Amino acid sequence: MLPIKILTLVTGERIICAFTEFIDEKENRDFNFYGMLIKCPYILKLEPATGGEFLPDGNPKELIVNFSKWNPYTPEKQFKVPLQHLISIAEPDPQIKQVYLQKFGEDLDEWDLTENGDENNDSSNTIEEPGLSDSGDRGEGGEP
Repeated sequence: MLPIKILTLVTGERIICAFTEFIDEKENRDFNFYGMLIKCPYILKLEPATGGEFLPDGNPKELIVNFSKWNPYTPEKQFKVPLQHLISIAEPDPQIKQVYLQKFGEDLDEWDLTENGDENNDSSNTIEEPGLSDSGDRGEGGEP
């Protein structure tokens, strides 16, 4: 399974997802696509706990983390995103990671990461989705 990371995008969104960098070197293309492959991305948002108490400065005493689908307009769960859209990559808090895996871990297991060569060689990553052949739409989103 790909590592779970929190990405901060240039849009200001903080998303939790399975993440890897890759270069897409498919034939019949005029360029190589260097970017990120993100799987099961969810926006993280801190909100005050319902009915929670507030500190004297007006800030909530207790916050909860909400997950919302990063791209709610598609059933796809993995996307190719150019690296220039990324500001930072961070390890999630262990409790947030645990909740994410409990809620969405089955979605992450739907794909197998197939690599040619060394496991750490990001230049040859390909993703195979269940039920799709190589001749059809791969459903990766992002670049056409």
